[in-house]
Amino acid sequence: MKKNIILIGMMLLVLGIWYGCGEQQPQSQSSQPAQDHSYSTPEPEEKPDYIIPLEERRTSYDTTVYVVLDGSGSMGHDVCSGSGSKIDAAKQAAIEYINMLSPTTYCGLYIFDAGGDRQLVPRPYKPEGSREWVFPPLETVQYCKAELTSALSAADDGGGTDLCRAMRSGLLALRTQRERQNNHGLQILVVLADGASDDGNPANVIDECTKYGIEVHSIGFCINDKNNPLRAKSYAYTGATKIEDLRDAFTGTLKAEASTFEEVFH
Repeated sequence: MKKNIILIGMMLLVLGIWYGCGEQQPQSQSSQPAQDHSYSTPEPEEKPDYIIPLEERRTSYDTTVYVVLDGSGSMGHDVCSGSGSKIDAAKQAAIEYINMLSPTTYCGLYIFDAGGDRQLVPRPYKPEGSREWVFPPLETVQYCKAELTSALSAADDGGGTDLCRAMRSGLLALRTQRERQNNHGLQILVVLADGASDDGNPANVIDECTKYGIEVHSIGFCINDKNNPLRAKSYAYTGATKIEDLRDAFTGTLKAEASTFEEVFH
């Protein structure tokens, strides 16, 4: 009898432990903190296995340009030569550049400034009921020129220089567009910055761009450091001290586009 009582007690103890574990499981799941999906600095994740569906691909020799504009606090300083602030000169030269692009050129824009770090054209969005950001495909200038001009005009100096983040966003956008065009056309990442990156070494991003056939055309605005990675690693680098230099640098990317056109069709 005594043995039976002990045996029953042990069985009840085991059942109690098992039941308690079963009750604790939902509590541990619900205690996990919710992810923050606010739109401050959205950034697409790298997906090596990402493939553009066949129905979205077409052979195209159109050029794609993705502009990264530095609007950090130091861009509020005066230009090295001439008058006015660096940010005002950069905005004006970039708007003039957009107006020179062919209407069939695909274009994207990323600015980091007082408003934060973000891709402005095309602007990412979050579908209703979803926690995931959607990064729309790039549009041609004929459809997004007004949006590009408006975003550039509104840029205001402030904040740090998260250059690598911006360049990675451009890299992924250009890679995606290149795949949509069946790996044809010219993809150019245009980077205008006035100093060192705060979030890593841009040389690593430039190496990735080179790997995927993307040309990085960098414009160093009042950069005196001869070892700056933009100067050392970019496909093309132009030093600028005034707005006229910026205009010449932007025009240089158009020459690259014309050269590619001639190689393909002549």
